[in-house]
Amino acid sequence: MKAPAPHTPGSCAPAPGAEAAPGAGAAGNPALPGNAVSRGRMSLPELRPMEIAVVVELDAAEEDVLRLKHLGVCSGRRVQLVKAGDPLILRVLGSRIGLSARLARLVIVESCHTICN
Repeated sequence: MKAPAPHTPGSCAPAPGAEAAPGAGAAGNPALPGNAVSRGRMSLPELRPMEIAVVVELDAAEEDVLRLKHLGVCSGRRVQLVKAGDPLILRVLGSRIGLSARLARLVIVESCHTICN
């Protein structure tokens, strides 16, 4: 397993692979790896435990968007739901963070999982 890319708190550059060519990945979504299958868009609390997704939108007020970005949650970022509930536990860039259910509902993701060859 490859180590996560270094992260500067507050920076929200796209996750590695997020700049794939148009048409790559599931349903032509360039943020998903070419061998990924999508379950579609949903909010974070709708993910299953240990499911991986890519953040596609932060449907929040500017203050909440900034809070999420400071935690590393931003468009193009791969995240994994560790534990559902309130707070929801999310793995971001190799770290686990807790998000309130209210804040988690504002994060729109596209779920995906890698197909084993």
